[in-house]
Amino acid sequence: MTHSKAFYPGQTDKRVSPREAFGREVARRAAAQGMVLLENDGVLPLKPCAKLALFGVGARYTIKGGTGSGDVNSRDTVNVESGLRNAGFEIVNADWLDAFDAAYARSLKEWEEAIYAEAGEGRDPVSAMKLYQAHARLSPKLPEDLPLPDCAGADAIVYVISRVSGEGADRHDVPGDYYLSDAERRELAALSAAGRPLVVLLNVGGVIDLGFVDEFHPAALVLMSQAGTEGGNAVADVLSGRVNFSGRLTDSWAYSYGDYPSSENFSHRNGNLIEEYYTDGIYVGYRYFDSFGVKPRYPFGYGLSYTSFERGFEGVELAGSEIRVTVRVRNTGAASGRQVVQLYATCPAATQRKELKRLVAFGKTGELAPGASEALTLCFDLEALASYRAGHAAWVLEGGDYILLPGFDAGDANPEARLSLSNTVTVRQLTNVCELLDSLTELAPARRVGGQGRGTARAGHRRSRRGIGRAQRQGRPREGGPGA
Repeated sequence: MTHSKAFYPGQTDKRVSPREAFGREVARRAAAQGMVLLENDGVLPLKPCAKLALFGVGARYTIKGGTGSGDVNSRDTVNVESGLRNAGFEIVNADWLDAFDAAYARSLKEWEEAIYAEAGEGRDPVSAMKLYQAHARLSPKLPEDLPLPDCAGADAIVYVISRVSGEGADRHDVPGDYYLSDAERRELAALSAAGRPLVVLLNVGGVIDLGFVDEFHPAALVLMSQAGTEGGNAVADVLSGRVNFSGRLTDSWAYSYGDYPSSENFSHRNGNLIEEYYTDGIYVGYRYFDSFGVKPRYPFGYGLSYTSFERGFEGVELAGSEIRVTVRVRNTGAASGRQVVQLYATCPAATQRKELKRLVAFGKTGELAPGASEALTLCFDLEALASYRAGHAAWVLEGGDYILLPGFDAGDANPEARLSLSNTVTVRQLTNVCELLDSLTELAPARRVGGQGRGTARAGHRRSRRGIGRAQRQGRPREGGPGA
C-alpha cells in the first residue's frame, strides 16, 4: 500500500500577510511569558554571544504542539537551535547535530513504518482511528551509537528533553515516556561531568519524572513546554534575559510517580482500558498534595525569576457578591520583571469534606523596574467558595469561617483575611442529570492536614453581604518568595 504525504500550511498564499506576522509576534510573547524557570544556580541569563553545546532530540526536532487538536498547521516552526542562533549565540557542535540528524532520520522512517503497520491497510474510519492512535502512542527511538563531542570550547551545555503529549493516548511510566530513556540518561550523565554548566530544557506537554535533577544536578532547569511556532525564539528570549521569566506551573510536579493519587489504577496500570473510575473526587492536583500532606517537588503555581519580589496585604472588601483582595508587590531585586500573585481560600468543613485550600483568583503585575511596586487587586465571586452537594443537587456556602491566603505559589500561601458566614446558604439549585450507576469510593483524608488558615483574627471590618458579616485581617504579610 502506498501512502502519500503532503504538507498543508493552513493557507494557499505563499506570501506572509501582516495578520500572520502580527500573530507570530503575539505567539512569541505569549510563549516566553508562559515558560517556567524551575532551577537556576546563576548560569542564567546566558552571557551575550555565549558559545553553547546543544544536545537532545528537541534541539532541532522541537515539539511545537500536542497531538490532535493540540497542534495546528503552520508555515514553519522555529526550533531551539534556530532560536538560539537568532539571538546571537554560537552553537559549537553543529557537526554533531548534523550526524544526529542523519541517524535520527532512520529512526523516523522506522517510526513511520511502525505506525502504518499497526494501522493496517484499511481506508475505513476504524483504520483511520488506528492510524491516529498509533501516531499518538508510538515514538521514534533516539540514536544510541553516536559518541558525544568534547564540550571544552563551550561556555554552557543546553540539553533538550522532548515528549509529545495530546489527545488519543495515555502516558506510560516507562523509559522514553514518563522516565528518561536509556540514551538520555547516558548523555546527561556524560554531559553533567563535562565541566561546563548544564541547562536542561523540558520541551514537554505534561509532567515527566525529574529524578535526574537529584542525580545530575543541572545548573538550570526550564519548562518551555510545547511553545508553538515561535518556541525557539521565545526560549532564547528568556535564556538570554531579554525577557524575564514570569510563567508559573499549572501542575504539581511530584517527586515520584507513586505520589500521584491515581498512579496505581490509571488506565493501563489496572488493565482496564474500557472504564475509568475517577476516585480522586475533589482531590485533584494541588488539592490532593495539600490535603494529604504529600510534598511535591515543585508546587502548583511555582516559578522563579531573575529578580526577587516581596508582597504585602493591603485589604479586602465586598462589593455585591464580589470579593476584592488587594496585594502590593514590590520588586526587591536588580532586574526588571513580572510577578504572579495567587489567591487561595480555605473553606469550613464541618458538614462536608473540603480540600485544604482552593485557588479562587490570580493575577500578574506589569513589568516592574527594580524598587518599583504595584497594587494588584484580585477579584472573585462568592460562588467560587461554594461546594457541590450531590444529594441536594446544589452549590452551597457552608456556614463558618473562610480564610483568604494570597501567595506566590500553592506552597507559599499565607492567611491574611477571614470571611465569616453566619449560616449555610444555597447559592444555586440544580437538578442532577447523570446519576451514579456504579458504586464509587472516593479518596478522603483522615483529617485536614496542618492548621493553615486557622489563626486568630487581628483587625479590620468590612461591609456585609449574603450572610458574610466580617472580613478580618489575619497574621502579617509574608515577604519574599521564590525569587532569583
